[in-house]
Amino acid sequence: MKSQEIPLSKLTPSSSNPRSNVAPGFLNQLKSSIQTVGQTTPLLVRSADDDTFTVVDGNTRLNAMIELGIEQAHCVIVNGETDIDEREFAVV
Repeated sequence: MKSQEIPLSKLTPSSSNPRSNVAPGFLNQLKSSIQTVGQTTPLLVRSADDDTFTVVDGNTRLNAMIELGIEQAHCVIVNGETDIDEREFAVV
């Protein structure tokens, strides 16, 4: 696993995200937390075919950061090569 800052423009939400419906109140609390203390937990991502990354864990944090206008996220790049691997990471 490798850790790096990645522009949000290069991050794509996972199509197998188990938490696709997030309560607006929770998203607002998350945005407030990110504004106050910053990003405290890295996004888990895997490399896509091009110069982009798929978010394996942290889609809600990604959405909050996008809404806040944040340009980069601290990410950990994992080696999940299949959708099964991605779902395993997403439920942890």
